[in-house]
Amino acid sequence: MSDQNADTITRFIIITVPPPSISGKLQKLIAECSILGDSREASSYPPHITLRTGALVPNEEIRAFAEGFERHCAGLHRVKITTDGIQFETYLKDGIKKYFIGYHIAKTKRLFDLHLELMAYDPFIKKRQNEFNPHLSLAYHDLEEESFIRLKDYITANPDAYGHDYSWELDNVSLYAKKGEKWEPFCVYQIR
Repeated sequence: MSDQNADTITRFIIITVPPPSISGKLQKLIAECSILGDSREASSYPPHITLRTGALVPNEEIRAFAEGFERHCAGLHRVKITTDGIQFETYLKDGIKKYFIGYHIAKTKRLFDLHLELMAYDPFIKKRQNEFNPHLSLAYHDLEEESFIRLKDYITANPDAYGHDYSWELDNVSLYAKKGEKWEPFCVYQIR
């Protein structure tokens, strides 16, 4: 988004945040990875799962967009979320090798259906999403190769801190917008 558009368009990410008992633990792990891996990107977000691609909403349309999204979320149902191990991956972004560390989320049919239901609300959609790979990021994007290797070795050597899986009931869908360097909640919709 250009600087000119930043004044007229708000970018929303569409996420779910784990309950405080899990978010607190994950926030500590993200902070530790941020320091050990010299990777700050993941710490600008709360621990979360991105549920679908975001939206680029003209500022004058934000209220209508958020109200429409709330009506859309009213028909959604809760989903069981389970992590099933830590991913250590490399990927290409704009031809540059990048690194990712985070918890893989079991892609159940019910979670995939929720993703599709959320994609059906498509005003101002940022882009069509070809693949849905739910995860909880610990470090990524600004993570360098040397730090990736160091973090991978550290996490593998500390299974008591990183090695267990988490499980909870997804009960919220949230719109988050960036304020300064952090992503903050704009609207949090509780689902039944």
